[in-house]
Amino acid sequence: MQAVRATLEKIRASGDLPEEAAEALSPAIRFAERSIDTGKGAALVRVLAGAAEPSVVFTRFRATCNSLFGVCCDFFMNECRTTTLFPRKK
Repeated sequence: MQAVRATLEKIRASGDLPEEAAEALSPAIRFAERSIDTGKGAALVRVLAGAAEPSVVFTRFRATCNSLFGVCCDFFMNECRTTTLFPRKK
């Protein structure tokens, strides 16, 4: 996924595309930044995509939950209203 992200960023930054087309690459770049290529992200997407009813996902760590939330946002909704479920404590 990192190679895809790097290629899309290079294309966007090249200046060869009209501004609207370059900005249209942003969701794909954000998607490529997520950890869907990890076993957890891929497994979650596979299970949720086949689920007939709403699902609840439990994780041990907040960072894992945030990462999986991002994967789900990108895969199922393209965009979420929040970027994280659990903001970092200051």
